[in-house]
Amino acid sequence: MPKQNQHVTLKFLGPTWPRLMEWVTGAVGAVAAASAPLASRAIGLGGFPSVRRARVLWVGLEDPGGSMGALAAALDEALAKEFEPERRAFTPHLTLARFDPPVPLGDDLATTAVDAGAFRVDELVIFRSHLRRPAPVYEELHRFRLGG
Repeated sequence: MPKQNQHVTLKFLGPTWPRLMEWVTGAVGAVAAASAPLASRAIGLGGFPSVRRARVLWVGLEDPGGSMGALAAALDEALAKEFEPERRAFTPHLTLARFDPPVPLGDDLATTAVDAGAFRVDELVIFRSHLRRPAPVYEELHRFRLGG
């Protein structure tokens, strides 16, 4: 996956009516302003939906105190009037690769050491996805600093 495509999805909206974009931008901006920056680091590798039939290879992200999960929940709540809340538990991760058809990644993947160092999460970005092959293109629409 190209480096410029790497991001953590806190809330996926799907197709969005243009008339809602100003409201979405305001809601995301309010969540960002009310949220403090946080620290994270890579903590291991995995696959979705499983390592035996992976469509996605990901690196898990540490979420000390559940701050990233709380941020995802706040976005879910702020956007619930127009967008279905996520039913699955939030799993902080960074997608590294996608596979079609699914591939086996190996049972020992979870024991593979990952040492990428700690990093600071200090902003939220709204992206528009353009689905293309071989990889999607993500267009940045708005950027918000956490904590205003």
